[in-house]
Amino acid sequence: MQVRYFHTAWQDIKHSPGWFGRLCLLALLCFVPIFGVLVLYAYAFGWAREIAWGTHKPMPSKIICNDDGRFWRRGWFVLLLCFIFQLIPLILNIVAGALETNEVVWTMFGPQVVANPSLVVLRNVLQLVALVLGVLLGLLALVGSMRVAIYDKLSAGFQLGKIVRMFRHDASGMGRILGMGLLVGLVVAVILVMVGVILIMPVIFAIVGSIAGFDASYLQYYATVQPVALLLNILATAGPVALLMLVIYLYVANLASVFMTMLVVRAMGYWTMGFDVALWGGQDDPLPFELASNPNAGGQSDIPLPNTPAQQKMREGMGAQPPMGQPVEPPGHMPTGQAPASMSSPSNQPSVQPDNRE
Repeated sequence: MQVRYFHTAWQDIKHSPGWFGRLCLLALLCFVPIFGVLVLYAYAFGWAREIAWGTHKPMPSKIICNDDGRFWRRGWFVLLLCFIFQLIPLILNIVAGALETNEVVWTMFGPQVVANPSLVVLRNVLQLVALVLGVLLGLLALVGSMRVAIYDKLSAGFQLGKIVRMFRHDASGMGRILGMGLLVGLVVAVILVMVGVILIMPVIFAIVGSIAGFDASYLQYYATVQPVALLLNILATAGPVALLMLVIYLYVANLASVFMTMLVVRAMGYWTMGFDVALWGGQDDPLPFELASNPNAGGQSDIPLPNTPAQQKMREGMGAQPPMGQPVEPPGHMPTGQAPASMSSPSNQPSVQPDNRE
């Protein structure tokens, strides 16, 4: 039976005690540039890596919990990886936005400014390529981020060969996550538009009243030369109502973004669990599905079972890092206190199966 990723992720979120309050707090933190997103990624991917290991628990009660010493590093690694993966689409969008599509044509009535069809097509093509690349690289960044969270190493997120093979091995699962993500994103966007209309109506009346006091030449000059300055000036003269409505709307938008992030990342945790994380070796080793298709594949996974403390420590350092203090058990099982599978013989450990809570 296929795992209904978003349904299961939503059930996990809403059955976590105090879940809405945590989302509200994360949305508030997102007003702090970089820091807020870093905390969100560390929190979300830390929760996702637990289910990827087969440890089913509610959302952590503490937003910032560095008990395992990996919280800040995990958030920074994921933030850096996502930024690098989106650099090419970002550059393409900047180039497309800066592309001047108008040209001056001399006619019998004098110079006329018209759009150059070739440049318009080029800009549209650049924007389309940026959109497609942004979606594809975004999916690869999600896979890479899960690898970073599991191995606790930034380099694990840039192993494109491993990431692409994981993507191709379960492309249908990634397709379902993408489809549901777009659907939920569309619903959230509609809700934001409705909230925006309700909140912006009082602002519009305040702005109309403030514009009535401006000189016509002032409006014409700033609208063409400094539109941002004009907008800030209008908001300032519109009074505290406009500022308050704007802050409320931005907070609601942050809350929607946090909810989407938690939902998608939790779904990615379930997707990753299907790769038998408990059987992973070092980040360069073949994954279980690769070993199944090619039993002769080499790697560090061929290292025998450690029988001395030094060998045990070496093995732990090379394998995937399980959640600190968490037993690796399938969901619904009581902890047994056994060592994680990555620290023992893979052949003696059961595969971790996704949680089919339908």
